[in-house]
Parts: sequence; structure tokens; C-alpha cells
Amino acid sequence: MAKAPGASLGPVPFADVEADSGLVSGVPEQLPEEHADADLVEPKDMVVSRWHFHRQLHPELAFADVFEAVCSGAVAYGPVWDHMLGYWSASTARPDSVLFLRYEELLRDPAEHVRALARFVGLPFSGAEEDAGAVHDIVKLCSFGHLKNLEANKTGHVNPILQIPRGALFRKGAAGDWVNHMTPEMARRLDEIVADKLHASGLTFHE
Repeated sequence: MAKAPGASLGPVPFADVEADSGLVSGVPEQLPEEHADADLVEPKDMVVSRWHFHRQLHPELAFADVFEAVCSGAVAYGPVWDHMLGYWSASTARPDSVLFLRYEELLRDPAEHVRALARFVGLPFSGAEEDAGAVHDIVKLCSFGHLKNLEANKTGHVNPILQIPRGALFRKGAAGDWVNHMTPEMARRLDEIVADKLHASGLTFHE
């Protein structure tokens, strides 16, 4: 990628945050010295992902229990909409420091999102790199299917304490799987809760 004047990927901190999965409290305050990429998943799909992940430790865990916990905000690191709003607000206040992405949009046009990320870190692709297929190559190398099939992601565990196989981090990588787990009533309830929590912010999710 072409290097913009003064840009560097070496010593500059870069935070890649999956903002709907916790571990984000306190990070926005640190962002003036960082670039952060907050990648959010549609809330209904996020519930499904949480359930599948937690079942690695608790196979008996019912989907309805995870759904109720998310709806009530009784999940690790607090209500998911608080994290969404935190990064959304930071991205609108400091667009040079926080790049806000929706997973569903990334799936629809991964190449354009690679270009946007390159511009965000100050290293846009040159015309020669575009012509050589650099964007296409990056999309292919970073695709869900490619990453899932890497040997490093098929063996071992997430960490020594939680004996969760690395492969559990790669399930489908698709949007809209919630339709296979939620009743229409459940989906409508969560949509209404999220819309109520986010309505004043301008943040929306479209599948």
C-alpha cells in the first residue's frame, strides 16, 4: 500500500475492536492517540454468536437464556447498546480516530471496505497497486473461508484458561443466521429494544 506522508503502521497503536462483544469500556478515552476500528454485528446475529460461543463452555446453555440476558442488559461488560453508542459517538466526534463499520455492509462490499480502512490509516492504495489486484488479494487473504481453513486457526485453544477451541471463533461468518434461532416475536422484541436505546443517536442497523 502506498505510504502517506507521516503515516506509519509500526509504532502507531491500532485497536481493532469488536464493539458488541465487550472489552471496550474505557477505550474511547484513549482514542486521541490511536486509530480504532469498531466492527459491529447486527444485534440479533450477535445474540446467536454469543450463544454458540458460550456453549463451548456450557453445552447445556439454552438460547432463550442468552436472549433474555442480552435483552435485559445482564451480560459481561454491560448492555451491548452502551458499547455500540460509545463507539458510534466517538466515530462521529472523531472520524479521524475511529472508523465505524457494520459487519453486514462489510460482507456486501469487502473491497470498498479494504480501501476505506487503508485511507483511514493514512495508507491509501496507489493506482499501480489497484491495477495489480492488491485489493482483491487482501480480500481473498482476509476472507472468512481462508482464515477458517488456516491450520493455526484449526488447532489449539483461544487461551490457556478458557479451553475453547480456536475453531469456535469461525462458525459461519454470514449475516442473517438469527432467522434460524429466533421466533418472529423474539426478533421484534429485540429490534424494539435496540431501536429505543439507539433512537436519539442516529445509529441504525439494516440487514
